[in-house]
Amino acid sequence: MFKKTSAVRNKGKIKRRVIDPSKIMLLKQLGIGAAIFSLLGLIVAGLWYGTRVNFLTISDITVVGGETIPHEVVKKITTETLQGTYIGIIPRQFAWSYPHEEIIKNISQIPRMKDPQVQRENGRTLTITFSEYEPYALWCAERGSEDCLFVDKTGYAFGAAPKLSGGAFLRYRTLGRDMQIGTVMAERRDIDTMEQFVKLVEDNLQFSITQIETDTAGDVFYILAGGGEFKATLRDDAETVFDNLRAILASEEFKDVKPGNFQYIDLRFGNKIFVNEEVGGVGSSTATTTATDAESPNSNEQEIQPPAETPVLPSRPPEEELPV
Repeated sequence: MFKKTSAVRNKGKIKRRVIDPSKIMLLKQLGIGAAIFSLLGLIVAGLWYGTRVNFLTISDITVVGGETIPHEVVKKITTETLQGTYIGIIPRQFAWSYPHEEIIKNISQIPRMKDPQVQRENGRTLTITFSEYEPYALWCAERGSEDCLFVDKTGYAFGAAPKLSGGAFLRYRTLGRDMQIGTVMAERRDIDTMEQFVKLVEDNLQFSITQIETDTAGDVFYILAGGGEFKATLRDDAETVFDNLRAILASEEFKDVKPGNFQYIDLRFGNKIFVNEEVGGVGSSTATTTATDAESPNSNEQEIQPPAETPVLPSRPPEEELPV
């Protein structure tokens, strides 16, 4: 009797399966992974569609400024820079992340391009403004060479110059230093001094200076059209050097000196001026020219003292070492 009741009781019991804890952990991880994947998918989809809405896609480019640089060239380079995507999702045309610095870098490669500015006006329009470097003179490798760079008023070399004939631009040459785009040919103060002297000579003496050479010692050599040159130093101001030159050319002995009938007039030593009237060829000027030349003038040089009333700077001692 007892055994029968026990059998019935056992028959009504429900058997329970115990799940392995490692399987529970795996299921949790799969659930978390699926949730993360779904979230990432939503983010990617949001970025994909959200960064391609029309009102946030740059499609208009406005170019302002310049005189000789075609605006279409600027637009073309900018448009090409805006092509493509970041990590294959966000278009480079997206207004909030367009490649601002890269656009400036790329359009700056256009010859004569100066100070480009890029500004986003709204979600669809970029405005690009710029100015141009204006050629002031040529910086050439050798005397008479066609290998030259354009420089602006400050002496900054901004691009290669084409082969030019005639005297539209004054030519500069730096002895002992190679020319290079992106560098400054000379200090602004020295450029102003040389420009002033050229103007004084051309306005008052009607002599045409076509080339200027400078060396590392601070000497400057003005080459005249027709032959001959004036040697000076950038330590002296242009007016003082010109006053000394004019006083010599006004004297009875040298009143007939003209381009082509003298080799050089050396004005580097204050009130000691040397004139070489030998016309065997255009006098050469190199970086080795120093003040010690005045101590041993050649047989063709004449040492001239300008008139007492001529204002001059104190003469530089011949033995003084020039700065290098």
